[in-house]
Amino acid sequence: MSITILGWKRNKLIKYIKLAEEISGELTKLGFYIKTGSGNGIMKAGNKGAFEIDKKKSIGITVKSLLNREPPNYLYYKKENLIITDMFSERKRLLMEETDINIFFPGGMGTLDEFTDLINLYKTDSIKKKPIYLIGKKYWTSLIKWFECNNIVFPIQLINMITDDIDMVIKEIKEKYYFKIIMSKYTNISNTVSNKELKNRPKVGVSVILKCENNILLGRRKGSHGDNTWAFPGGHLELYEDAVECGKRELLEETGIDVSEYKPIELGYTNDIFKEEKKHYITLYVLYNVPKKLDAKLMEPNKCHEWGWFDINNIPEERFIPLSNYLKKFII
Repeated sequence: MSITILGWKRNKLIKYIKLAEEISGELTKLGFYIKTGSGNGIMKAGNKGAFEIDKKKSIGITVKSLLNREPPNYLYYKKENLIITDMFSERKRLLMEETDINIFFPGGMGTLDEFTDLINLYKTDSIKKKPIYLIGKKYWTSLIKWFECNNIVFPIQLINMITDDIDMVIKEIKEKYYFKIIMSKYTNISNTVSNKELKNRPKVGVSVILKCENNILLGRRKGSHGDNTWAFPGGHLELYEDAVECGKRELLEETGIDVSEYKPIELGYTNDIFKEEKKHYITLYVLYNVPKKLDAKLMEPNKCHEWGWFDINNIPEERFIPLSNYLKKFII
């Protein structure tokens, strides 16, 4: 999973340099690789934010012809994470097409060239459309008004958001695209490998977090890996199934609880490795805030000993690996 951050290479836009560093750090925490044009200014800030969270996830992409004029700065990405292309067109492709999300900050001619080129490619259906976020409300709205004043039709529907609030961008990426990106990549893998190869790849599970004030619902597992450990309700994601729908289905099958009337919040994932059982799962999490402790029935007594509501500060020590990993990674 990757996100491209582009913007002015000069160091004058201090406000946006700080925002670029902050947003790239937060997106790296979600597991995204951050790609930039390897320059200074906003691009350097994007690399810095990622590098300080996970050095492997900071990537710079430049062109041979720029190496003498703009020597690469290896301060915020590893040498092996600098990609050097022969042509600007190839650099653009790697930055804007071979990515999952594009985030543009205010920039100069290079940024505007990249932005308008991408818009034209989307407008003409030349490449697959990806989400576009524009940070810098005054800058981008004035550009769009210039288009309109000169009778140039700008396809505003291709833009997800124009804002100065990076928290809104992070929130939408988490809630609207995060699961979709993970699942699209998993589905692509599933469709291109043999059954034998697929057995050696991670499986995808979905866990449902039912939360009532400071209490969460947990079940004590039975007859499978993690026997007698406490876990969230949930199960395997079926082929082509939506993660939220999977969680609702599993919850109903296991506890008899129907959460259709409540709003789901998609939270993130954990990487769960069961060494003794030689199993590997990517577990996705869906949260429901409920007004009362819903009654959980023992619908599958062959798979679960019991259900119980627990204060989040008093969770049993015998924990299923995904639950332990979730508690380490997230705040409930």
